[in-house]
Amino acid sequence: MAASPPVHSILAALACVALAAFLGGCGGGTKTTTTTTTPKPGPVQCSPLMKRGHCTECLSSDDKDFMCTKCDADKGYTLNAKGVCAFDCKSFKPAAKPAKPENVQDLNGQPWPEVCFQQESAHFFTIGDWGGVCNWDDNLCKPGVPGVLGNGMPNGAPGQPVPAPNRGSGYYTHFEANVQAMVKDRMVEVTEQLKAAGTPPKFIINVGDNFYPGGIDTHCGANKTGPSVKSRQFEQIWDQFYPAEKLENMEWWSVLGNHDYGGVCYVKGWDHQITYTWENERWVMPGQYWSRRVHFETFKVDFWFLDGNVFDVMHADNSMCSPASNPGKYCELTKYPNAPGTSPSECPLSGPTDAGACQQWFKDLWKKQYDWLTEQVPKSEADWQIVVNHYPASFALGEQQNYMVWSDWLEKAGVDLYISGHTHEQKVYYGGRHGGVDYGKAAWVITGGGGGISSEVVPLSSGEDDAYGFMDMEIDLNHIKITAYSHGGTEGKLIIRNQTTVTPIDLPKEHMVSFV
Repeated sequence: MAASPPVHSILAALACVALAAFLGGCGGGTKTTTTTTTPKPGPVQCSPLMKRGHCTECLSSDDKDFMCTKCDADKGYTLNAKGVCAFDCKSFKPAAKPAKPENVQDLNGQPWPEVCFQQESAHFFTIGDWGGVCNWDDNLCKPGVPGVLGNGMPNGAPGQPVPAPNRGSGYYTHFEANVQAMVKDRMVEVTEQLKAAGTPPKFIINVGDNFYPGGIDTHCGANKTGPSVKSRQFEQIWDQFYPAEKLENMEWWSVLGNHDYGGVCYVKGWDHQITYTWENERWVMPGQYWSRRVHFETFKVDFWFLDGNVFDVMHADNSMCSPASNPGKYCELTKYPNAPGTSPSECPLSGPTDAGACQQWFKDLWKKQYDWLTEQVPKSEADWQIVVNHYPASFALGEQQNYMVWSDWLEKAGVDLYISGHTHEQKVYYGGRHGGVDYGKAAWVITGGGGGISSEVVPLSSGEDDAYGFMDMEIDLNHIKITAYSHGGTEGKLIIRNQTTVTPIDLPKEHMVSFV
């Protein structure tokens, strides 16, 4: 920590200069005894590091350059026994969970109730593109029956999903048929290690494409009255597949990807992923875009969760707005019937109303988010700002007045970290130029290797690759340490591919110390 030298050190230096005329310099010549008086401790200006720690008044002392004597009480911080400004979760009263909305867009842009963890540092996981397929016919995982895709593709483990093929030649290797389970097993193993160390992870950031090939297998709005669909996909591919008891009952804070709308259509049951928030306490997706504040003992974090699917409808050759698929090929009306009294190409209540209005519907959705995001993020007084979107930061979104080039905006808005998926790989970008573009001090990651779909790069049986995996993020007041884990290969090893330590945008790097 850079700090001003103690006052008594300055006085000693001045005394040395005064003696130099008689002794020919300091540190040499005749030994002379001098006496200095240590000044009384007094108020000093708090350093940037102390201010970031919510200290408002500081004091110099004999053995320390700075001591915090007063904390920012307006933000709920008080000085604890360790001399650190701390937030007390015991006094924190979270808001009640909102009632299930009639329209899944009703809570768009709204903050989800804040949460508090009494820890100075904590872990959370990130994963995306994870929800595989049981078979092409009914997409039902049958106990004791291997997951089957046919066409020469290897079968998966009995009762478990297999990745949707994303290459013309299918899988690169036979072990890919079980890679979603391999990634899940590594998540469980890291969870157990962190729990044994007394630092269990607290939540999971889920960046979308949650169920392949086309989201929840029902028509949007088909159950617009009554409870949401008790989807076999939710039960088999998520709730049972990622067991709560082995993953510390962590919540999954989630966004929608293009495959969650239907991949090549929008009429699949994307709205049921939102309403499932009120069916299972671990699943959190209260709207298409939303926010959440997280309190820790010595800092707080603001998360913003986005729906960036305007990119797909504006750039994909066979986008979600294709008239031939709403309903049609891969989104057949016979398999996914609409609700009585509604149009087959309509999502009741929420929209779109038909394929012709689809692209504009997504453009309007993005414009609302753009206005919300660009207004809310710069006003955040949290210690960390994190944006979550299905699409990587290298993908610009929108048009004209709401055109978002993330490399131009993230650092200026104070966003420290951008978490994404969509491309089926594991990548961390921080510092310097990437793809010829300078992202400044903002870090961004792609954590799209969850194993629900075949990867962008060739996976190796050794596990020494960035094709499939997840990330662990350890966060404290002044650092986010990102650890990227691979799928572990056929031997199920716990392999760390890389580690990156991110520091806050608002604090000069000369005030940073190594992550411990």
